[in-house]
Amino acid sequence: MINADAIVVGAGLNGSWVAKELTSGGMRVALIDAGPVLPDSTFCIDRLQADVFNPRYHLFRLKLLLKGDTDNAFNKFITTQTSKLFLNRSREPYITPAGRDFAWLRVRAVGGRGHLWGRVMLRVSDNQLSAPGFEWPVRYADLAPYYSEIERLLEMGGAPSKMVEVPDGEYVHERALHPLEQVFCTAVERRWPLRRAAVNHVAEYEPAPLSPMLKAAHATGRLQLFPDKAVVALTTAGGATKITGVAAVCAKSGGVVTFRAPIVVLAASAFESVRILLNSRSEKFPNGVGNRNGLIGTRILEHMMVNFFGQLPASIRAKNPTYGHNPFKLNAEPHGFYMPPFSHRENPQSSYRFGYGVQGTISTDTGLIYLGAFGETVPSDSNRLRLDATNKDRFGIPLASIDFSWSAEDLAMWKDADRALSQMLEAFSSDSGIKLERPVTGKMYDMLMSNGPPVPGSNHECGGARMGLNPASSVVDPYNRLWEAPNVLVCDSACFPTIPCQNPTLTSMALAVRASRQLLADA
Repeated sequence: MINADAIVVGAGLNGSWVAKELTSGGMRVALIDAGPVLPDSTFCIDRLQADVFNPRYHLFRLKLLLKGDTDNAFNKFITTQTSKLFLNRSREPYITPAGRDFAWLRVRAVGGRGHLWGRVMLRVSDNQLSAPGFEWPVRYADLAPYYSEIERLLEMGGAPSKMVEVPDGEYVHERALHPLEQVFCTAVERRWPLRRAAVNHVAEYEPAPLSPMLKAAHATGRLQLFPDKAVVALTTAGGATKITGVAAVCAKSGGVVTFRAPIVVLAASAFESVRILLNSRSEKFPNGVGNRNGLIGTRILEHMMVNFFGQLPASIRAKNPTYGHNPFKLNAEPHGFYMPPFSHRENPQSSYRFGYGVQGTISTDTGLIYLGAFGETVPSDSNRLRLDATNKDRFGIPLASIDFSWSAEDLAMWKDADRALSQMLEAFSSDSGIKLERPVTGKMYDMLMSNGPPVPGSNHECGGARMGLNPASSVVDPYNRLWEAPNVLVCDSACFPTIPCQNPTLTSMALAVRASRQLLADA
């Protein structure tokens, strides 16, 4: 048995922040992760892997397609070098209903998907935190100081937005629009004045096996890192209602390891944290820990997403590029733009209640033009994660059964976003005289996805253990503590009541830091 002052489950970005905060506050922390520490060599990129338009670069995608694995074949985060980091669904399965698939992208390694995220760090506004019927128990002022600390440590690059919809942050590095991005934004705003863009906000810390937060936690001497240990369930002592620790399975030996601490923090990723809670059944918690009201696993969330990947003509691509494609440091070039939601201002009678933002990059170094619309979808009780007790994974945990479908409002937003991206690309081509080309993989994606909306799976899944002010209608309180077991905290995006259109990572990290500070204050 291993004892600590606090157990943190999951060594991704959120768990790393919790570990940093608690060790800095004097606690001995056991940080548990189901995957290994990646070697330094993982983060070395060769010339082939940096050239996204080299046909050899995409051979692995064709192999995946031949195996029927469309989830991974067209995933922008998966490259020849990163493909082995993502879990293979055939070996690490989950269940979805017939005709309603879900692309759940999982990385089992210390650092998790924090090694491969797009690094976009946009703050949310009070308008998004106070949606009628889906209000958060926090406001922008509660999160702002933690946003600032995170932006500084992760070396955020950006520029003042001069837009209330894009709150400014702490800019460690300067970024500006690429000349072609300026042409794009000017062409769009000239035709649609409400479609104004700001320079995107991007984390610029260097990729490494350990994040800046984990390095800081290690430096305190109070962190014990336990890789290759998959947490199966929370534990209690006898008939007690207080959680006493966790049980984990060693990924290498299959042996069970027990950890004990007066505080347990779940930061295993939204769906994995929910899965652990539901699997933690006992006489006192017959439906899983924190699930007396039956809400755990309900209202899972995902962004509606529309993507466009294009190729600039060879004549305008850089002959000696400064930047290549680096999957571990996406958006590395000091450019990129973000366009906050505009559709409801253009058309107040829109048939969907939430909006979508658009982010993009145009690079003469990589030769890539990318546009992505990310939309806030409507929370629904019918979208939920359950456990399938009849099927278990290799650690003995019941498989996740993900039941998610788009609402009529989500589909209306998808159609509108798809139309808007096409309009803006046409405007750019008209004003610039540049004829965009489509890579072979892009054409194949269009062909396969032409029959309907995208399969859910933007890599931004949230919800399942939502926060709130009332234990009857929420799972955790405003400081991420389970109402039913307050020594257990959920410090990842499982706690989101809604999914604002921005990348959820910055806000989930801010909530994790805020909860950790309160935990220390209460100790």
